[in-house]
Amino acid sequence: MIGALMVFPGQRALAASGCAAKQQSVQTQLSHARAQGNAARAEGLEKARAEITAHCRDDQLQADRERHVADKKSKLAQRQHELTQAQQTGNSDKIRKKQKKVTRAQQELEEAQSALKQ
Repeated sequence: MIGALMVFPGQRALAASGCAAKQQSVQTQLSHARAQGNAARAEGLEKARAEITAHCRDDQLQADRERHVADKKSKLAQRQHELTQAQQTGNSDKIRKKQKKVTRAQQELEEAQSALKQ
């Protein structure tokens, strides 16, 4: 998700969070789609905005993000276990491949944790 800012006259920019951030992100994309004359994209974004308005709840969004972080932690643990097994074999090619997977899993976890803070 893209971080979004809401600016009010006379106030500093406040970082939007939760459903407000999702709404702002879709609104920004919608403005760009309209400016570019992309009617099909604009229509899809209108539907997305309506869905967010109708169904997005900050508490549920937070729970989903927490679940996503837990899944990524589990995936990282699995990848680290696979790396440990590869290291025991001494096969450098296998170790390198498993290390790449660990690195990718770490990045995914960091992204999920970043989304959790929004």
